[in-house]
Amino acid sequence: MGNNIRTLREQQRLSQSALAQKLGVCQQAVGKWERGISDPKWSLAPQLADALHCTIDALYGREISECGNDAAS
Repeated sequence: MGNNIRTLREQQRLSQSALAQKLGVCQQAVGKWERGISDPKWSLAPQLADALHCTIDALYGREISECGNDAAS
């Protein structure tokens, strides 16, 4: 999941800090998710998917190639 979050975040040109601010968590939490040290709380999945312009499935490694490409919208 961590690599998916990083890939989607980078596609949206968001820093870890910017993503953290959107979700109401600290930057260190996002870093831990991306490194696979921890996973986001399930309750954050809808907000995380919205922030990354993808589906919850994409966060878990499904549909990753179909998501995250609408940064201009």
